[in-house]
Order: sequence, then C-alpha cells, then structure tokens
Amino acid sequence: MSISSIISMIVTVSVILGGFVYFLLLAMKNEKTKNG
Repeated sequence: MSISSIISMIVTVSVILGGFVYFLLLAMKNEKTKNG
C-alpha cells in the first residue's frame, strides 16, 4: 500500500463518519425542537 492510497482511504472514512455524525446531530436537534 502506498502512502497516497492510505491517505485517500483515511480521508474517505473521515468524510463518511463526519457526514454520519452531522446527520445524527441534526436529527437529535430536530427531535429536541419537535418535543419542545
């Protein structure tokens, strides 16, 4: 495995995780506002 492929893999994973966490936070915020 070359360095660039490892870096691209890490970037891809972090982007996916970041999107997942962002979606979770958004859903939690929506639940809070819905429940008032």
